[in-house]
Amino acid sequence: MGAFFKHLLSVKVGSSFFVNSMSDLFHKDVPDDFIQKVFKTMATASQHQFQVLTKRSERLRKWTSANFTKDTWPENVWMGVSIENQVTVS
Repeated sequence: MGAFFKHLLSVKVGSSFFVNSMSDLFHKDVPDDFIQKVFKTMATASQHQFQVLTKRSERLRKWTSANFTKDTWPENVWMGVSIENQVTVS
């Protein structure tokens, strides 16, 4: 991982981070191994809180089901899905 991730792990005082605020971690072009690295880093940096939002609920569901259980989900990761409009909800 990059310098920011190393810095993140070295900071001892907890902070909140909005992950991928200008992009989508679950976009089809983001490789699964990169998502895995991000989640591993977030879980390791348990002193921090991370908010992850995506518009890709289907990929989120499949990926998280394959990689986590209710008991192994990192408590410091807040996951959410944003809805674009009423048509998307229906």
